[in-house]
Amino acid sequence: MDYLSRKKEYIFLNNRKALVRVHVKQVSKQPYNIWVEGKSKNYRDCVALLNRTLVKFDPQLVPPIVVVSNKKLGNGAISSYAFEDNVIFLIIFTIQLSKLMKLLTKIYLLLQI
Repeated sequence: MDYLSRKKEYIFLNNRKALVRVHVKQVSKQPYNIWVEGKSKNYRDCVALLNRTLVKFDPQLVPPIVVVSNKKLGNGAISSYAFEDNVIFLIIFTIQLSKLMKLLTKIYLLLQI
């Protein structure tokens, strides 16, 4: 995984209605617009899992995906969608590929409406 020098700050409300700011870096050499908060193995594994899962989706129709730490979204949350910015927030997780595929398919179908 290679990181560009592009950095960005996203601001959103988590499930506790608290304002969260995350500073992320864009992952280069990816067909999808993926941003990560850190460089640890957990983030790299999550990006690899996303790349395997997103294969059937058109890269131009998938909104930016921001991978953040578990504590940023709040208790029990694994994803969030910011409608105003058209951004999907995911926590770093070790989830089964089938569960991630179902989650991303639901989000993708909602975006098509």
